[in-house]
Amino acid sequence: MAELTCSVNTCASHNGGYCCRNSIKIDGHSAVMKDQTFCGSFQQKTGGAVNAACGSTPNPHMEIRCSASHCAHNQGGHCSAENVTVSGGSVTEMTETICDSFEAR
Repeated sequence: MAELTCSVNTCASHNGGYCCRNSIKIDGHSAVMKDQTFCGSFQQKTGGAVNAACGSTPNPHMEIRCSASHCAHNQGGHCSAENVTVSGGSVTEMTETICDSFEAR
């Protein structure tokens, strides 16, 4: 499983630079550049709390599903990269997040 770091501090699943979900999905089916990808699992944080469905424990290693068919790391809909970074800072929409680990085939 990939090691995932995340800087999207407005996501309900963000916790200490990591995600507390068991898996995420990177979207951007026709992406040819990283800024055309996004975290399809993003949910905007409300009230400053971590998503109760995630628990509160950061999960640095997780399954990453991927629909970015032009990414070199996409192997049958799953990410094969060892390290994945999702960025976005203080965004409010999932399409404002970016998979910084995207590499065009």
